[in-house]
Amino acid sequence: MRSRRTVLSVVAIAVIAAACGAVASRRLMQDAPRYAQVIAVTPMSRQLRTPHEICKTEEVKHVRPQLEARASAGQRGAADSRADDAYTTTEEHCATVFEIETEPLGYEVRYRLDGVEGRVHMDRRPGPRILLRNGRVADST
Repeated sequence: MRSRRTVLSVVAIAVIAAACGAVASRRLMQDAPRYAQVIAVTPMSRQLRTPHEICKTEEVKHVRPQLEARASAGQRGAADSRADDAYTTTEEHCATVFEIETEPLGYEVRYRLDGVEGRVHMDRRPGPRILLRNGRVADST
């Protein structure tokens, strides 16, 4: 009877050990690094438009309307009226211009692993393959 218990104990220990070994090897296989082949890399970015107002001062020449010129000619004389027909003012002209800046947003990466395609967003451009650990992107090489 004692030998029967011993045999059953040994069998039970063997079954438990085999189960633990299977679980451990499955975990090792899941945790083992895997590499996916990079199929395509698309840079992502957005444009930022920042408005700026640019102003400049210009001298503008004006000519008085004929009625004013004639009235002043009658008061001062014909020679003086020609000089008084034109006058200059200083005017400020402003325009809004946009500074356009491109902000990088990372890379959209298509990859293939075991015949199945996937997509992932990465902060930096990957190499020809990407490292996956536990089904997540770990790094690129």
